[in-house]
Amino acid sequence: MHILHLTRSIDPLGGCEIYLKNLISTFLSYGHRQSVITAVKPAESIPNDTTVHTINYLANLDYREARLAVNPLAARVDEIKPDLIHIHDLNNPFIIEAARQSKPTIKTTLNADAYCGGIDKYLNRSEKECCFKMGLGCILVAYAEKCMSRHPRRNIEIIKLKKKSLELMNHIAKVIVPSESSKQIMIQNGVKSSQIAAIPLFAGFAHQPILKVKEPSPPEILFLGRLRRYKGVHFLLQATAALKQPYRLIVLGDGEEKSKLMAQAEKLGIRHCCRFLGNLPHDEVLPYLDRCRVVVVPSIYPDSFPTAGLEAMSRKKPVIGFDVGGISGWLKDGLTGYLVPTQNVGILTTNLDYLLANHEQACILGENGYRFFQDHFTAKRHYQTLLALYDDALTNSSKISTGV
Repeated sequence: MHILHLTRSIDPLGGCEIYLKNLISTFLSYGHRQSVITAVKPAESIPNDTTVHTINYLANLDYREARLAVNPLAARVDEIKPDLIHIHDLNNPFIIEAARQSKPTIKTTLNADAYCGGIDKYLNRSEKECCFKMGLGCILVAYAEKCMSRHPRRNIEIIKLKKKSLELMNHIAKVIVPSESSKQIMIQNGVKSSQIAAIPLFAGFAHQPILKVKEPSPPEILFLGRLRRYKGVHFLLQATAALKQPYRLIVLGDGEEKSKLMAQAEKLGIRHCCRFLGNLPHDEVLPYLDRCRVVVVPSIYPDSFPTAGLEAMSRKKPVIGFDVGGISGWLKDGLTGYLVPTQNVGILTTNLDYLLANHEQACILGENGYRFFQDHFTAKRHYQTLLALYDDALTNSSKISTGV
């Protein structure tokens, strides 16, 4: 099978890009041909035997510019001749329409920006997840919460284009989301339940042996991810400042909040306990995962399926996370780690202190998480599930609606 992936970027900037790169490698290992069209020219190498093309305006959400990618896409599809098109983090309705008119099309939606007038279904001022259905009413909320542009006309344009994309998702082969919580939000925004498949992600580290490294003293707490407000690292800093047990906090990631977080750590008097190491190549993250005591996922927005948790479980590490979005779908309280009520710094501190003081319990939770990972979140399992959807899309392509 020859699969054409359409995406904003393939460089490993975040969960979407890392997932796609791992997905391409997995399908190549099973003998499938892969081609990629991106909106941004890759800065890093990609798996061998994968052709990459760049088309300007592919990801644009602007009525004039969004259309400019349609003809170049049609030309590339004619040239590449894929069996199927798999769209990833693109919400350009003109691209979705062009894709479905040419080949059986599947769309994966990992991020909330598919059904949010802003980006993350997150209310900036309130620091809460947004529960509103996307629509023109979002513009009023945006002014109060600073979660969208300050330009009403631009906001109206973005919302209309995204709603058109959601409408088109009812007329492609299948829409893939990573969790049941994401599925419910998609249904709330008009996508039919029968169109949506909730398929958990997988971790790219699982095939690499766990390193036998000596745990450092004091034990390390690890955060992996982009440093944005909604990732909740400021709550993690508050929790670590109240710890009774000795520790070192390792923060792997970068973003606009980094300087603020470093200043917060200084103000809390814990800067000497924190190491902000920025973005590391994906493989260089392994030693930090293998030697840490616990991984924390403190997201405060509806994080659909943060891969940091899966990567931790694949390395036999317990996870502590706030109970938002799809996190409870893989983090089982008391079995693979601890679920904490959102933004409850006190309980987060208590659970961290407990695992820092009880290495044996951390190991038990880590072993449980590893078994749970092997049962549900391996690359092979994901491949088999996705391949079945691909086969169904090819078999039933003639039954898909030809217009909206």
